Amino acid sequence: MKIKNFIFLASSHNVAKAYLAAMLELDLIPERIIFTEFVQHQQPKSADYPSKTFIKTIHRQFKNISPVKKIRRLLGMNGTTISIPRLDGHQIYKQVADFANQSGLPVVDFFTSTEEILCRHNLVYEKYRYTSLNDPEFISLISKASQSVALYVEGGILRKPVLSTHVRFLHIHPGIVPFVRGSAGMLWSALVHKRVGMSGFFMNEGIDTGDVILTKEYPVPEVPISGYFTTPQYADARYLALEDFLGASYRADVLRELLRQQPDPEQWAPQSQDLATGKLYFHPHKKIRDKAVDKFFVEAR
Repeated sequence: MKIKNFIFLASSHNVAKAYLAAMLELDLIPERIIFTEFVQHQQPKSADYPSKTFIKTIHRQFKNISPVKKIRRLLGMNGTTISIPRLDGHQIYKQVADFANQSGLPVVDFFTSTEEILCRHNLVYEKYRYTSLNDPEFISLISKASQSVALYVEGGILRKPVLSTHVRFLHIHPGIVPFVRGSAGMLWSALVHKRVGMSGFFMNEGIDTGDVILTKEYPVPEVPISGYFTTPQYADARYLALEDFLGASYRADVLRELLRQQPDPEQWAPQSQDLATGKLYFHPHKKIRDKAVDKFFVEAR
């Protein structure tokens, strides 16, 4: 069954895969699928090389310490560590993805590309490259669309020109608005409200201030991961796993609930927010971030 007047702005992001899984589970197919690749403005050649500030920072961290201590720092053994990618961090993503897929949320094929999933289900899509959804070429494309609602995945903070078209952009935000607006909503929800919240709304020029269609709350889960991955050197990987895997599944669950209740976007009844009662949050300091992230994880037995 087609979702009439509905555009899915697909991308390579895990959230796009999760939304696709939710729609496929309900046997609902967007009337139009636009796959967007986002490209950066070309940088000067010097940008390909480490900055002087970066080099000085590394030099300071290694100055006047023994070769043994240098190796210990790089390996994350005792004391201060340099933040470098952990090659086995992928295992955290796998464990979190498995947990999400076994929790009653939409079952998502996170480790297959969005385009492969689209092709596997014989879904026709258009493919474009933009710097963001504020790109004049995207605005020109969307202005000519016959559909009236588009499901936003990524593409930057939307500005007035694209929001002034006839198309309304549905965004599913981690946090119950207006109480949790802004960055890292899932973390602030867990820290401040002791719950995980999600809100579906139509975007406007404000930060998460659009008219709300649906909200949903969940208890803060206890995601079991190997004890090895609960150590400080995997803090960044735990955060990314939470945002890009579990968070994506929660967003998809809200989309699934919305489409179950009413699969016709023209029949949705958005309500304005009482912004006097709301709060805008910003990305937390790493120590606060890690404290919030750790509320979601327990050591597997």
